[in-house]
Amino acid sequence: MKTSFVETMRGSLTTQDGLKHPLDFEIKAEAPSLLRFLRDGTLQLSGVLHASPWASEVPAAGTMEIALAHGRIGYRLRFGTFRLEGDKRVRPAALLPSMTTLPVTLSDSAGTQLATGEVRFDLRDLPGFLRSFLPFRRLAQQRLDEKRRNVEQRPAA
Repeated sequence: MKTSFVETMRGSLTTQDGLKHPLDFEIKAEAPSLLRFLRDGTLQLSGVLHASPWASEVPAAGTMEIALAHGRIGYRLRFGTFRLEGDKRVRPAALLPSMTTLPVTLSDSAGTQLATGEVRFDLRDLPGFLRSFLPFRRLAQQRLDEKRRNVEQRPAA
């Protein structure tokens, strides 16, 4: 049975000239099975991302690597010609902030850093996040899949 959940994070990106821009993403993290996930700690990501002015509600895909033994949860997302990457550094002494805060870097296809920022998981989203893990409560995942399909079908701007 697949292992999956849906996560939403919101925050901002700041360019080198100090301009701040909104950033948010809603992703489904999925592994073919719990056993496979436990073996390699990697989940496939798919969802929708907004990173104005670079992208407005576009499909995003990538990977999440959970390496709790090393205190790290790595996010690697691609959208259009951009990459959004970051690592949560899990610290037992500050478990809640370290599990809900993700410092990120936005780069273009050449690897040039365009902005840095931070997104956070809002604890008010926790009940829906936890429900998305349950095998018979996949409404959040179905809603996100439909949203992504709708975004993909839009004509290019």
